[in-house]
Amino acid sequence: MKKKESLPDLVQGNALLLPFKDETFDAVYMVTVLQKIPDYPLKRTTITMGEAAGFSVDTTEGKLWNYTVRFRKP
Repeated sequence: MKKKESLPDLVQGNALLLPFKDETFDAVYMVTVLQKIPDYPLKRTTITMGEAAGFSVDTTEGKLWNYTVRFRKP
C-alpha cells in the first residue's frame, strides 16, 4: 500500500495582515490575488516591493495590472 502524502494546512487570512512571522517563507507565488487589494499595485510596483523585502524576481508573466510575479528568497 502506498504511503499517503500529507498536505499542508490551509490558513485563511487578510492579504494585508497575513498571519505569518517574518522569514517564514523562502518563496512567494501570487496569482490573480493582488487586484482584490485596495490600491492594487502595478507590476513594476510589486517587483519593487518584493525586492525591497529581500526577494529576487524568479519569473514574471503578463502585463501592467493582469500579471503573475514569482519571487524567491536568495
